[in-house]
Amino acid sequence: RMRTKSRTFAPHAERPDRIANKLRSDLSLWVLTAVFALAGLGAYVSLRASLGNTTSAALASYNDVIKLAPRAASVTITLP
Repeated sequence: RMRTKSRTFAPHAERPDRIANKLRSDLSLWVLTAVFALAGLGAYVSLRASLGNTTSAALASYNDVIKLAPRAASVTITLP
């Protein structure tokens, strides 16, 4: 039994060594941000292209719904 003035949670545990250096040696925050940004950008571009192609194909059948009347021929005569 250990008698001290104040009892701590783990009296025999040692203090962690170099926590700040350990956390800094892990993958940086900007690297994770860049990876997620590139993944998001890739998903956005691919979805935009896919939806654009699908929409163009779906609307192609409605291309000739309204047909304009042919232009009337006109002749302009100028006197010399």
